Amino acid sequence: IVGISKNSVLVGEDVNIVMLGIVTGLAGLIKDKPYYAVLSGELSDIPLGSGINQIVGVALSENELLIQQRIPINKI
Repeated sequence: IVGISKNSVLVGEDVNIVMLGIVTGLAGLIKDKPYYAVLSGELSDIPLGSGINQIVGVALSENELLIQQRIPINKI
């Protein structure tokens, strides 16, 4: 995982990336749950049923995610 975008942008625009620390402005997170990077590039609180699961971080609140650099991975 390189990082998570702090904002939505159009092609060709600059984007701010958070690689470690707290990302705000998200929605619908469940506090204290781990979040995984899934194949679509989105975050999910449900790990994939097969393949490699990478935890990106843990929700601090409904709209904040603490990004943590971790050794990947649960391989299923």
